[in-house]
Amino acid sequence: MDVQKKGEPVNASVGLGWTRPGAAVQPLWLALPVVLAGLLFFLDLRFPDRMIFGLPYLLVVVLAQATAGARSATLAAAAVSAMVLATPLLTSAPAGAEPGWLGLVGRATVVAAIALMVFFLRQRDAARESLRTQVGELATSTNQRSDQVRLMNAQLHREIAERRRAELRSGYLASIVESSADAIIGQSLDGTIVSWNAGATRMYGHPRAGMIGKPSSCLLPAEREEELSALLTRVALGERADEVESVRLRSDGTLFDVSASFSPILDDKGAIIGVSMIERDITHRMQAEEAIQSLNAELEEKVRQRTEDLESAVGELEAFSYSVSHDLRAPLRAMNGFAESLIEDAGERLREEEKEMLGRIQRSAGRMDRIIEDLLNLSRAGNHRIEKEVVNLGEVARSVIEDLRAAAPERDVDWEIGSGLLAWGDPGLLRLVIQNLVGNAFKYTEQKERARIAIGVESRARDTVTYFVRDDGVGFDSELADQLFRPFSRLHGSDQFEGSGIGLATVERIVRRHGGSVSADGRKGEGAVFRFRLPVPKRSGASANDESGFEEQDAAVADMTAAAGA
Repeated sequence: MDVQKKGEPVNASVGLGWTRPGAAVQPLWLALPVVLAGLLFFLDLRFPDRMIFGLPYLLVVVLAQATAGARSATLAAAAVSAMVLATPLLTSAPAGAEPGWLGLVGRATVVAAIALMVFFLRQRDAARESLRTQVGELATSTNQRSDQVRLMNAQLHREIAERRRAELRSGYLASIVESSADAIIGQSLDGTIVSWNAGATRMYGHPRAGMIGKPSSCLLPAEREEELSALLTRVALGERADEVESVRLRSDGTLFDVSASFSPILDDKGAIIGVSMIERDITHRMQAEEAIQSLNAELEEKVRQRTEDLESAVGELEAFSYSVSHDLRAPLRAMNGFAESLIEDAGERLREEEKEMLGRIQRSAGRMDRIIEDLLNLSRAGNHRIEKEVVNLGEVARSVIEDLRAAAPERDVDWEIGSGLLAWGDPGLLRLVIQNLVGNAFKYTEQKERARIAIGVESRARDTVTYFVRDDGVGFDSELADQLFRPFSRLHGSDQFEGSGIGLATVERIVRRHGGSVSADGRKGEGAVFRFRLPVPKRSGASANDESGFEEQDAAVADMTAAAGA
């Protein structure tokens, strides 16, 4: 039996095996029954007595069935039946032939046989057609089942692969949990231990088999059990508890510090079925923190002691400064006073050499007094508590210039004071800066018939302002500029210009204590310029790390900004 292949149409016409199912009937095969029928009809008309009641016509029906199927056989049967019955009517029976009625009966019998044969042929074809239809339906059902089997097989392969991947991931996770240095303990909602990794065994000293099924409260000291119960209650409600510092109990009874994290364990439906507890031994960290706290306490004590010592030293220094200011300067004043009285009382009797000696005594006493004053200023610059506010350096410069003019009215100097000379600092200390720099410029231009001295702002940056004092005096070698700011260091001898060599050192110390810097540049015979850079005040909202209470700074910024714009 032929089985219909998937996608192949079922043949509607069924022959006797001479035609392939589904194949088209060739015109030559269709012509054979027609030719045979015509030949038999011709013979029947010519020799009716030899056709044996038209039995040969059965060959036409059989041939039509074999070549074209049941429908053609039916048409052929109808045609040859008409031929069989029409032959006696179209011919006259010869002498000795069978009687007409007998021929008609015989031919009618043949026609009945033909009809019966066609009936059975159609029944057979119908049975074959039904069988072929059933075979086709069975093939279609088989193909559908095969497709379903293939789909189920592919889905099964995917599920197997996914299960293998899930098993691999579970293996990875289990390996990670098992190899972790932390203790990872799974427990039910009532606190019963259900999983115990190798890290927990190393941390607590309990074997895994001995801990499964035990309450997790056995890992804590008795006074800490309520703490664990409260944490389990929180996690059962869906909360997390991270980095909870607590104390645990080892198998040997020793206590150690841990940092624990608690999180809920969910099933595939999202329901909370347990608690995961991850613990890390922080004993060394806690010991280090205690050591740091102890060191901090010791350091604070040392700082306190050093502060007391420093305050005591500052007090002694202030006492020394007071002694220098009063005890040392008093004899100098007495020497100067006695020399002046002697010149006034016995001036006419003194020789010129004696007057010159007394003058030297007065000048030396005055020079010593200035040195003491400069030393006091230097000491004050290093120890004075800085109280910052907005300082108008222009006004300070004018005050210093007035003093210089009063001391040397014969000097001819062109003074140039720039605008916007505002600074943020201690008024007293910044006055010392201007006094020393302007005084130096005034001193080192005394050999000029008409000197020129300028004070102003050279540049403004985001957080600093650079000021300058420029003169056209004797100048100096720029390569030696660093020596200018060392105490008692001078580039010109005292026989050329008076001075102690402390003024510029005082300037450098004051500017440095304000968070700034100082520099000098010059050329011999062409003058010098001294620059000092000071920071500007911060605004109260400039940074999130700034402390509050910058109202004065805000006002200073506004004033300095307005001055800069002017």
